[in-house]
Amino acid sequence: MPILAKDGGEIAPRSLVRHRPIFGKRGPTTTDTTPSVQRASRPPAVDTTDDVTEWTQAQSTEAPGIAGRFLRRFDLRRRAIARKSEKGSGHSLLYLGLGMLVMLALSLLLAPIVSWINVTLDDIQYGRPRTFQIDALVGHSEQNGIPSHFIAINHNRRIQIIEFPGGDSSKPKVYMGPQLYGENDELIPVTLRFVDVNHDRKPDMIVLFRESRFVYLNENGGFRLLQPSEQQKYERELEQI
Repeated sequence: MPILAKDGGEIAPRSLVRHRPIFGKRGPTTTDTTPSVQRASRPPAVDTTDDVTEWTQAQSTEAPGIAGRFLRRFDLRRRAIARKSEKGSGHSLLYLGLGMLVMLALSLLLAPIVSWINVTLDDIQYGRPRTFQIDALVGHSEQNGIPSHFIAINHNRRIQIIEFPGGDSSKPKVYMGPQLYGENDELIPVTLRFVDVNHDRKPDMIVLFRESRFVYLNENGGFRLLQPSEQQKYERELEQI
């Protein structure tokens, strides 16, 4: 229904009349709760204190200027050399092993050749059986000034020394030497030296073969083998031979 205005104006419909809320003594009440506005989530703060500290320490310990650049280059070069040495260690061991194998093969191949060369040279110099000759003044029938003639022979591994006093082949003297028992010992050459071992102004005879030596003292117009009990007495003289 239309409602008349109080001042006699126009009539307004009821639908346009607004209802005012009735307030109580405590003020307006409402049943709706205003939703709280949620804030956008933020990522947790990152603590950069340690990084800053390390950077500060690095800056403080780093040598400034040219010295710093030199130290950095030196450190890089040292690391590069260390890496190369680690890589090359395996190759060096390989080369070492190959070198040892090559040396072993060469020794096995060359040993027979070297032995054959030595035997051939001894054949040329000493012949077969191995024979050595020398002249020496030892005071045996040498009144005419002719030295005595000596022949050392390795005959079937038995060493023999033949003396012709004063060069007289009609009065030979034979001195038996040691017997050899090793394989191919018949090819060992024997040599002679004459040294005054006992200082009696008469040369004594030294028989040499390989690394062995036998001393024959010059006594009574001939030679006798030095006894083992006399070795210590003439040890100093024998060391000089």
